[in-house]
Amino acid sequence: MADLGCLWSVHARLKNSSKAFVFKQFDDVHSCGSSFRIVKYARITSSMIGGLISSEAHNKPLTSYVDAANNVNLGSVFDMKFDIDSKGRHFKRLFFAFEACIHGFKYCQPMLMLDGTFLKGRHKGCLLDATAKYGLYPLCFAIVDSESYDNWHWFLSKLLVILTLGRDIAFVTNRHEGLLKALAEVFLFSSHSFYLMHLKANLKTYLCKAYFQGKRYGEMCTNAAESFNSWIRDECHLFSTSLVDVVRVKLMEQFSNRREVVNKWNRIVCPFVDKKLEETFNDTKAWIVKKCSDDIYEIQLDHSVMVDIGKRFCSCDCGKLILFFASMVFML
Repeated sequence: MADLGCLWSVHARLKNSSKAFVFKQFDDVHSCGSSFRIVKYARITSSMIGGLISSEAHNKPLTSYVDAANNVNLGSVFDMKFDIDSKGRHFKRLFFAFEACIHGFKYCQPMLMLDGTFLKGRHKGCLLDATAKYGLYPLCFAIVDSESYDNWHWFLSKLLVILTLGRDIAFVTNRHEGLLKALAEVFLFSSHSFYLMHLKANLKTYLCKAYFQGKRYGEMCTNAAESFNSWIRDECHLFSTSLVDVVRVKLMEQFSNRREVVNKWNRIVCPFVDKKLEETFNDTKAWIVKKCSDDIYEIQLDHSVMVDIGKRFCSCDCGKLILFFASMVFML
């Protein structure tokens, strides 16, 4: 501590290569009498001052990155939290979602896989993620210290903000205890399933139909989360700033590659959906369809089933009838 006009001074400069502070000059001579007040401020030690400087130096690259991202990449969401104690500010967690991912998810099926990946760098921690179904579509991420209830609750609260208001999302998880509790509190009315691993296919189907009340979109189990773990595995040793930027670059390249593929399509929908529509149309040629209104139809099978095209609902809730009508419209 020095008063204004005191000769005591310290000069340091930030090195761009290492992002560390290098002290250039230090004058330890006080002319304000502070050297005689060390007993009064006995709690202010050299290690404490060093900790404060070190803490700010460590956090500055990530803080600068987050500030730049919020200013330049409009529509993206970056939210960083710190713990504060006598040694200064310490990074606690970071949530980030890029605008392109947020916008694109509006056109994905409303299903998200939630999982966490262990980080292997100096500070360890965990990378939480929410990934959409089909083709590995990461929506958002969070760097935290562990897969705790508190971290999952914070992550899901941030996820809720970036989702389209009123859209019902189905979640698939690995049934982590903290995640289950947080999910039930944040997404009160959303459906929730879990990974069914190492089970025979018929048992998976039975369990999903019996216990999962929401729309599964034909999904009995998923490897989307495992695919994401593989997608990010080689980068799990990086520091937070580098990790965030690597994720950004990987997403940018992924979108660019997919855009080039899409530009080669000669149909309205992608080849996978085109094939699915054609198969469904052929499978349902024997069905008898009776029109009730512009949107409502009755399908006569071994029993009668009601389909509402406007609400995208069928009374059997299997989704196949909706696909059937979609194929009818598409083929015509």
